[in-house]
Amino acid sequence: MKKQLLLLLTVNFILTVAQLQAQTRVTFYTNKGNFVVELNETKRPNTTKNFITLVNKKFYDKLIFHRVINGFMIQGGDPKGDGTGGTGGTIPDELSPAYSNLQKTIAMANLNKPNTGDCQFYINLVNNTGLDEKYTAFGIVITNFAVVQTIGKVATNSNDKPLVAVVMDSVRITPVTTSIEEQAANIQDLNIYPNPFTTESVLFFNSKEEKAVELTVYNQQGQLIGAAQRKVIQGENYIPLKELLEQGYTPGIYFITVKDHAFISRQKFIVLD
Repeated sequence: MKKQLLLLLTVNFILTVAQLQAQTRVTFYTNKGNFVVELNETKRPNTTKNFITLVNKKFYDKLIFHRVINGFMIQGGDPKGDGTGGTGGTIPDELSPAYSNLQKTIAMANLNKPNTGDCQFYINLVNNTGLDEKYTAFGIVITNFAVVQTIGKVATNSNDKPLVAVVMDSVRITPVTTSIEEQAANIQDLNIYPNPFTTESVLFFNSKEEKAVELTVYNQQGQLIGAAQRKVIQGENYIPLKELLEQGYTPGIYFITVKDHAFISRQKFIVLD
């Protein structure tokens, strides 16, 4: 009994620490692919709060990466699309404690003056530590940095603007799953990303091994809407939900189940299109 109690307390402690250390993740859905950024709220509370507020307002939806320099960075978040736009406000710099402009980090652009950050940001394609004294790095790409590198290689004009627009279809807060069932079953980060501008939602999860799973979709009344057998790969798996919705659907709340021989995991989601 004492051992069981100790185990329970240990698990609760681990989960509590994980929750305290959890940082918000944001998914960028672009016409070049999707990537995920983890924000550093611990060291950059004001900058990340501003960014999250803009994301929740859907401010970045349909904006472009207006400045791309291969071997340096990609920049976006300007509502005018030419580097001169903003929200009309500013936020203070957060340059310490140290959090450097290393490769994969996202940072705030500014007017080349202190405390003039707003909505524009850039993502470092390489280590740009020389920018640390002027520009606040506030997060890092943790998934699909190859997509960012692909954007960095697009053809541009003399003003470093892509000849073919690189568009952020939408930018959304990414749910972070910490289910013990999912951890035990070698499947992690079961999430569903609504992306209204492509009229699709995508089921995403990490699998530690190649395996067969059964996917089912139910409506609020418990009626089966769709089902499929899938062989998932080791690593990241992306499955468009429309492939599972055999009987069609209307906008509303649905539940998806991913099941293998060891577990069942459910995730509520809202079909937006």
